Amino acid sequence: MNDTFSYLALHIKPVYAHHSLHWLRSDDRLLAFDLEREEATILDFPEFISHHHVYD
Repeated sequence: MNDTFSYLALHIKPVYAHHSLHWLRSDDRLLAFDLEREEATILDFPEFISHHHVYD
């Protein structure tokens, strides 16, 4: 997981949902950090969300 944080889109703040903080990564994936388990997971970007609206 060395590259986990290097791809974060720094200008976008994290979102809290389902006991986790979620960051958008510059490779169009998400980093989710579960605050209860203290574990990080990389997720694929949901297909139903337009990538164009995220970066506007």
